[in-house]
Parts: sequence; C-alpha cells; structure tokens
Amino acid sequence: MNNQQTLRFIAPIMAAGAMWAAAQPGEKPNFPAVLPGKGLAQHDFFYAGEAKSQDMYIVRKGRVAWEFHDGAAKGEISDAVLLSNGNVLFAHQFGVTPIDREKKVLWHYDAPEGTEVHTAQPIGKERVLYVQNGDPAKVVVVNDVPEAVHFGDLR
Repeated sequence: MNNQQTLRFIAPIMAAGAMWAAAQPGEKPNFPAVLPGKGLAQHDFFYAGEAKSQDMYIVRKGRVAWEFHDGAAKGEISDAVLLSNGNVLFAHQFGVTPIDREKKVLWHYDAPEGTEVHTAQPIGKERVLYVQNGDPAKVVVVNDVPEAVHFGDLR
C-alpha cells in the first residue's frame, strides 16, 4: 500500500474515532493510550476532516507542521489532495478551492444552489476534475486553471 492509499484508509478511521470520542463524554475512548511503533511519528501524513469547520493538518515526525482552519466556511471538507508543490486542492461540499502553503486561496468555485461537490482531483499539472452532485449530476474538468496555480510535479 503506498502512502496515499494508506492516508485514504487511515484518515476516515481517525476522524470517526475523534467524533466518537467527542460524542461519548464521560466514557473512556476504546483505543490504546500508547500507540504502537513510533505512534504519530511512525509516518508523516496529511489529514483533512469532515466537521462543521474546515480543518486540515500536515503531521511530520509526529508534530503538526502545517494547519488550516476556516470555521466560517460553508460545508465540510469532503476530499483533499496535498500536491507535491505544497498546495492543497480540496472539495468542501459547496465548492472547490486550492490554497497555497501560506493558505492563500488561489481560485474558488461555488457550486450552484441545490448542488454539492464532494470530490476534486488534479489531472496533470493544469487541470482539475470535480464531481457536482445534483439534478443532473455532472463531472467537470477545469481546463483553464490560472498560470499561477499550476500544480507542479504530481509524481
């Protein structure tokens, strides 16, 4: 399993555990106090969670190296990709947004009323594919990503 597959597997489990723990005040969480191996330092990872606020983290060597929070944003983060150039492309229920390492919004797409966006993926260095749910649902490829937003090496 490569790192991206591992993250896609682990992130939902971590989010579910955190939500369960928060929903069970007074009950002791059902996970070990000490994580196996090197714990969170075992592997670097990118985490983007579904919650009422938009929160993303990059954890390196067991410590939060970068974080993004937008409590005023509309819609939970449904999909997020950490790109090799450090930018993050994410779908957030009611749109698509890429941000740079300094958390600057590079461009933004708002889904029309009555629709939602739950996935966005880069295609090569200059395009983004997203799926817009609604009636009718559609797959959209953004071909004219601004030059300043090109995604760099996507290896």
